[in-house]
Amino acid sequence: MTPEFRYTQMVRWPLRLIVGLVAISVFSAPALADDDPTDGVSVSLRFGRDRIELFIINHGDDSQDLTLLAVGVARAVQLGPEQRLEIALPAETTSVEVHTRAGRILFAWHRTPTPPPPPSQPPVETRPPPSRGVALPVNQRLQPLPVARVQAISHDPKSGLWQLEERQFFFGDAGDFGMLCDWDGNGIDTVGVFRPGDGLFYLRNSNDQGPADHSFYFGNSGDLPVCGDWDGDGVDTIGVYRSGSFFLRNHNSQGNADLRLALDLAGGTPFAGDWDGDGFDTVALHDPQLGLVRLGTNPGETPHPPAYLGQPGDVAMVSNGVGGSADSLWLYRPQTGELFVIDGSSLDVNQTYRVPVNGWRMVGGHITG
Repeated sequence: MTPEFRYTQMVRWPLRLIVGLVAISVFSAPALADDDPTDGVSVSLRFGRDRIELFIINHGDDSQDLTLLAVGVARAVQLGPEQRLEIALPAETTSVEVHTRAGRILFAWHRTPTPPPPPSQPPVETRPPPSRGVALPVNQRLQPLPVARVQAISHDPKSGLWQLEERQFFFGDAGDFGMLCDWDGNGIDTVGVFRPGDGLFYLRNSNDQGPADHSFYFGNSGDLPVCGDWDGDGVDTIGVYRSGSFFLRNHNSQGNADLRLALDLAGGTPFAGDWDGDGFDTVALHDPQLGLVRLGTNPGETPHPPAYLGQPGDVAMVSNGVGGSADSLWLYRPQTGELFVIDGSSLDVNQTYRVPVNGWRMVGGHITG
C-alpha cells in the first residue's frame, strides 16, 4: 500500500464536529496528536485495523511549506490557508515525522516493529567444508596441555554461584544468564546477569557478593543477552538478540535500542568482541549444536558467512583485550577442559590450554587491572 494524499478545505465548526464524530466511530484505536498554535499547524495520527491515517491541518491564514517523512520517503507538502490534508499510510508503518521548511520537527512518532519469526530450517544431513576458519580436533587422542595462564571464570546457572580464579560468591538467582563486561569503563570486567523470564538486567561494578549497582528492564521475555562497547566510549553496555536481530543500547539503563543489527544463524547464541582493536565491539553468533560461528561486521557492511569452528558441544566466549589490543575468541570444550584461543579476525588457533572442568558455564573476561 502506498500513501494516499487527499487535500480538503476546512469546514466551519458544526460540520467539523460531525465529521470528527464519524471518524472516531470508524477507528476505534487511540489517536496521537501534536498541536502547536504558534505554528498554526496541527498534526494527528489515527490507527485503524488496516491502515494509519495522518491528518495535517493549517489553522492559519498563511500557507505552510512542510516535509513529511514516512514509509522511507521524504515528500514536500504545501498547505494553503485553512487547508486540511488527509494521508492514508500502510498499517505496518513504523515512523512518521513532519518538519518545517527550516528543519524543525513539528511532529514525530516511532515504534519498533516486531521482527518476523525466523524461517524454518531444513534438516542438516551433510557438513560442507568451512567457508572461513579452521576445524579443531574432534576425535584425536588428547595431548598433554598446559594449565591455562588465562583467567578462568565460570558461572553456575543452577545456583547463581560464580567462580573467579580462587574466589567464589553468589550473584543472581537460579536460571539467570551470567555475563561479564566492563560496566563502568575502569578496564576491569565485572559480573552481571540477565533474567530471561522478564527481561531484567542486574549489573554489579565489583566482583563480589552484594546488591546490583544497576537494575533495569530491557528486551522481552525469551531474549538472549549480549554486552559490548557499541559506541567506542570505553564502557560496555547491554543488548539483546531476538529472531535474527540484535537490539543494542549505549547506556546501562532502561530505554529504546540505539542500534539494531540483522545477523541470523539458526540456534545461535550471541556474543561480541573487538576483533581488530578499533575500540568498537561487533556482534557474533555461535551454534553449539553444529559447531558454527558467524561474525558480524560494522553497520552497513555485509556480515561474514557462517564457518565451522570446533565441534558440536563447544562453547564460544570472549577474552577482552588490554590497552587497546584486539579481543580473543575462546572456544571451550566442556568434556575435556580444553580451551582454544582463536584469532577473531582469521579464526586461526593461536594457543591451546586445559582448564578445570566443573560442569559450569565458562565466561570469558578481564578481571584484573
